[in-house]
Amino acid sequence: MPNSQTMTPLEWEIMKLFWKYGKTSIRKIADKLPESYQRAYTTIQTYVERLVDKGLLYKEKTGKINLYEPVIREQTALHHETENFVKRAFNGSFSRLSGYLIKSGKLSEEEIEELQLLIHNYREKKS
Repeated sequence: MPNSQTMTPLEWEIMKLFWKYGKTSIRKIADKLPESYQRAYTTIQTYVERLVDKGLLYKEKTGKINLYEPVIREQTALHHETENFVKRAFNGSFSRLSGYLIKSGKLSEEEIEELQLLIHNYREKKS
């Protein structure tokens, strides 16, 4: 990611909307935020400017309106965030993360089957 800082939960919600809508205004983002993330327009504006400072959004002035668009793809941000989380919480071990998920009892049977299929397909691909 352009800046190694992680995003706050509100920044993630804002970025999800930019990934969904592409180049757009703060007003549209503020209007589309889920209810639990609704804040004053000026607060959203501050968060968006922080995302610009972090190198995650590009700002373009069009007349009197500022338009913003993502600099990075969602998949890139997810990859970076996951890598950082696994480094912090599981000492970089994805197998420890997997073990935790399985032992937590929070995976549904459907999710377990999906994971098994992913592993199977991965092994098939490597062969």
